[in-house]
Amino acid sequence: MKTPRKIPSRLRDGPFHLPATVFAGFFLFGLISRFVLLAMAWGDVERTPGALVSIFARGFVFDCVAAFYAATVVAVFSVLLGNRLGAARFYRWVRYLQYVLLAFLLIFVLASEITFWIEFGVRFNFIAVDYLVYTQEVIGNIVESYPLAQILLGVGAAAVFIAWLTGRFWLTRHYQPMRLRA
Repeated sequence: MKTPRKIPSRLRDGPFHLPATVFAGFFLFGLISRFVLLAMAWGDVERTPGALVSIFARGFVFDCVAAFYAATVVAVFSVLLGNRLGAARFYRWVRYLQYVLLAFLLIFVLASEITFWIEFGVRFNFIAVDYLVYTQEVIGNIVESYPLAQILLGVGAAAVFIAWLTGRFWLTRHYQPMRLRA
């Protein structure tokens, strides 16, 4: 049986491994959602090469900005964590939990966006903001309309699997925290 290709140790063991994973995760899930929603709206979309390039170019910029923001938050946390706590043995489990939470968040947003698209025929927009304003009514409608326990269980199982899969390549015993140099 062929062993999986290893990520170069400088990237895998370096201080940027978690921010790089966050960036890649946000970017990858943004791209997946764009492909899924494009497939769902294929009959209604202008299918000229220029229109498709425009869709993916604007999406690329948006995904890079969102991914950079999320990776920056994680990088700042890593800097604040410092050497001693970051090198602690239990922090390996904390990093794994971070991977699970990140995967859960990304899968949940992807599932929510697909559900929103099916319901309204658009990506998240002002209707989603109304959802935030009228939270109690919206949550009541969602609980009545969807098998929420099964959905969350499925998203959680997928998140654990994705975290395990990425953790095989990214989690290491050697932690090099980010440092601020004077």
